[in-house]
Amino acid sequence: MTRGEFGASEWSNSGILLSYQRASDVKRLLLFTLLAVGCATGTTTPAPEPASPSSGSPSASTAAPTQGLVAIEPGVQLAYRIVGSGRDVLVVPWPSGGGGLDRLANGRRVLYYNPRGRLGSDAVVPSRVSFENELSDLEAVRRHFGLERMMLLGWSHYGMMTAVYTIRHPDRVARLVQMTPGTPRRTPYLDEGMKTMSARADAAARAKLEARKKAGEFANDAEALCRENRRVSLAAFVADPADVAKIELDSCRFFNEQETNQNLWWGALFGSMGDWDYRREARALTVPRLIVHGEKDFIPLGGSREWAAGNANARLFLIPDVGHFPHIEEPEVFFPAVERFLSGEWPEGAVPVSD
Repeated sequence: MTRGEFGASEWSNSGILLSYQRASDVKRLLLFTLLAVGCATGTTTPAPEPASPSSGSPSASTAAPTQGLVAIEPGVQLAYRIVGSGRDVLVVPWPSGGGGLDRLANGRRVLYYNPRGRLGSDAVVPSRVSFENELSDLEAVRRHFGLERMMLLGWSHYGMMTAVYTIRHPDRVARLVQMTPGTPRRTPYLDEGMKTMSARADAAARAKLEARKKAGEFANDAEALCRENRRVSLAAFVADPADVAKIELDSCRFFNEQETNQNLWWGALFGSMGDWDYRREARALTVPRLIVHGEKDFIPLGGSREWAAGNANARLFLIPDVGHFPHIEEPEVFFPAVERFLSGEWPEGAVPVSD
């Protein structure tokens, strides 16, 4: 792997906490593992052939992608990848090694970056992982590329993070897509989401994997353990288990994505967030927002409704029979809708949410 390649980097393990620290709260450990699975995967299928611009196809993304590293602070560099061309820029904090949203590079640039401590960005000790650091990293990316205003798309946890950034810096964001976003408040939705995940989990498959771990099968192969863990868990993230085959596991080759490091990373992140509640601030936002929610997502629909509630500049776009991966499960619904929104119009089916 070449340093500076998006989703790939080289580093020394010195200074990185590698000893496995099992959380005393089993529920919390399950959450970290499941979030790691859901937020570090992408599509294995190639981008579709160019079609009409209205379809959200990559007709304007013929320029070769550029990639590299952005220095954020001493010892922290973020891997980035830019695809497409045009004046407008869609910035995407992307916890995946692939370019799963390249279809949106339709007359605009899509700028992906791996968050700190994820995939091809520099590995960091847990003490350098926090929600505030995520917000400041996004601002540093904006400044590095000289973007006076940008469009944002945040998926899963980053659907919440980008919303909080927009709350703090509304003058720097033209439009925001919150894709199956983390909820605007922790209580009660975090526990509700965990209950849904637990109910969907394949307990027998999980028990077999745990037995293989105890037998030492993965003692010297963290990448193989990562892949097996995700194979067991991913069916709980999609509406149709057959869609699991479309989701890549290649990110497991990265040191940052292996189980030990992911448990520590998510533990540090959630430990920094407290009992958050951004409902009041979301109601006051004037930046246009599209909240995309999969009907079968483990994240409660109530949270996405609250992101849009009482705000004339926000719409909820609910996709039936879809889970946490709308860009993979229903791409011909997701991409045209998001393309229309980024082009300045509300997509058909996007509705306001009353109080």
